[in-house]
Amino acid sequence: MLCEDGVTFFKSLRDCSDFLVPEKINHYEPIKFPFLSYDTNFLNQYWGSNTIFFKNSNKVDGSIFFKKGRIKHSDFSIEYQLKKKSKSISELTNLFKKLTEKFEIEFGYLHILQEEDLRLAKINNTKVADSIHVSSLVLHKYIPDLYLCNLYVGKFTEEFGMKNLLSIPAPVIEKISNNQVYFQLVKDLKNFNLDEFNQNKKAIKEHLGIDYFFQETKGIDFSYKRVFKEIIPEPSKSIFAISDGSGGMKVVEVENKKNFQL
Repeated sequence: MLCEDGVTFFKSLRDCSDFLVPEKINHYEPIKFPFLSYDTNFLNQYWGSNTIFFKNSNKVDGSIFFKKGRIKHSDFSIEYQLKKKSKSISELTNLFKKLTEKFEIEFGYLHILQEEDLRLAKINNTKVADSIHVSSLVLHKYIPDLYLCNLYVGKFTEEFGMKNLLSIPAPVIEKISNNQVYFQLVKDLKNFNLDEFNQNKKAIKEHLGIDYFFQETKGIDFSYKRVFKEIIPEPSKSIFAISDGSGGMKVVEVENKKNFQL
């Protein structure tokens, strides 16, 4: 990953969710070195590692994991274990939107994990440990699901149409730019019930076209309608995701158009 992108990411953290900015960092335990997030020499040293562990006093522990993928892309994931959740939802949504401005993201989601989510994720090939990771390989076959907060950009807005996306039966819809749409499946992220979430999920899938989305009864080998028409993925975009559940959240970024070099 280019250190300039690291600077951009951590400045975004500072602006939106300063309690998530690390204070200490190391490649392994103990986590003891000061985190100099805006020092390019420092970032060059650490971004070359597969895994970085960090913490922010009594607020958060976490790790950053880099995986060099195929020729033109890499996986970039950040996982936090929050120790204080009171402010997390509103600040995470702000961070989610801000990063869409800073990076060329094509698909994103923010989600509070439920047991049913992990069961379905295991079936549709998006379960990684106790979280969800929607890879570009999956998106080239189907959209695995809808989440609490969703971001559709680029080929998603081209496929579904901006007018169509802005008319989905969602309680919160926001046109971020000419080719970016943000929508929530519930009105209040801090206080919602699963019935509301599931009813809106079903209605939105039917509105956009149910066969774009993974269906348990049809499985992973069904010929779904695809947003990405290429048979072989063209790794040129990003996926950014945050999932918050059981005291933790995870940020995943995949296939950046800037061609992160690890």
